[in-house]
Amino acid sequence: MDCLDAIRERRSVRSFLNRPVLPNQIQTVLEAAILAPSARNLQPWRFHVYLNAEEIAKLSRQVKDWLFGLPIDEPFASPMHAVLNSPDYKVFYDAPALILVIAADTTAQSTQDCCLAAENLMLAARSIGLGSAWVGTSIPWFQREETKRSLQIPLTTMVVAPIVLGYPLTWPTCPERRPPDVRWCCLSEEEYENTGDPH
Repeated sequence: MDCLDAIRERRSVRSFLNRPVLPNQIQTVLEAAILAPSARNLQPWRFHVYLNAEEIAKLSRQVKDWLFGLPIDEPFASPMHAVLNSPDYKVFYDAPALILVIAADTTAQSTQDCCLAAENLMLAARSIGLGSAWVGTSIPWFQREETKRSLQIPLTTMVVAPIVLGYPLTWPTCPERRPPDVRWCCLSEEEYENTGDPH
């Protein structure tokens, strides 16, 4: 798939077919992820990959139970409380694959670099027919010391992007996008007219 097509057609997918994702497909998207730019070429990322649907479902229940047990006034718990109360809600959407994009340290730069890697990963997934979603609600649970110890995630690292992958039940339609908010700077009047900006 053409790069721009992958960007246009990527969607956050939250319903998946009961079809496994293969290790070679994971390798493909990870190879794309590590081609992301990083400050000083430090490449501060690592990846934990889960391909066992039962293990992913177990993690999903653990995250949900922990979030639901938080005080209602917790900033990230309150808006989710009604959703978490639904027995049908599953944090990882019954996905057959889960990848944790993990920063080697907790610096802002490493986090930003891992966000770039995560976007590469999701675009590569779309290019080979896989849907993905970045499950941000699970990040606080992954950041707990207890969780890191149980999952063998080094305590000095930071889980930046939990991403589910799988074959979509359906591809969601694209939500309407606002035009880019652009300010053309240091252009001559003639150059500005050539931008096509109606303002």
